[in-house]
Amino acid sequence: MEKPVLSKCRFFSLCGMGEGEQGYTIIEIVLVLILVGVLSSYVAPRMFDQASYQGLGFHNEVQASLRYAQKVALAQRRFVCVTFSINTLSLTMGSTASCGTPLKHPQDGSNYVVTGATGIQFNLLPSNFYFTPQGEPSMGQSLQVVDSSRTITIEANSGYVH
Repeated sequence: MEKPVLSKCRFFSLCGMGEGEQGYTIIEIVLVLILVGVLSSYVAPRMFDQASYQGLGFHNEVQASLRYAQKVALAQRRFVCVTFSINTLSLTMGSTASCGTPLKHPQDGSNYVVTGATGIQFNLLPSNFYFTPQGEPSMGQSLQVVDSSRTITIEANSGYVH
């Protein structure tokens, strides 16, 4: 009884080879080298430049913190003050616009402070402001983070953060 012969031509490297010979064709090798070169030229700069990712992360965290501050002001009917330094945002709350009690972070209960990584900071130091118990900001402004092309805007009348 004869064994059925399976086709060896499922892959380029087995087609046209003599019995017992295996290897890659020059076309396969060249295509793989071209593909690796194209991928590495796209991926390598992204892997070694963490500043843009950290800048975007700080931008998103500041934006989420400002939205959270407005929601806390509305929910607890308190003033929530937003204080900035060159690379830090901190939130406090109180029954008057002077605030004074540190707002607690919802995840771990520590004081609510957002700090950018080394070299990640605001382009211009934003002005400190507060959200009223109605959720309105004391002033509208725009913030921008270094290494992030996006701008955070706080609307003066509604307090909408976008």
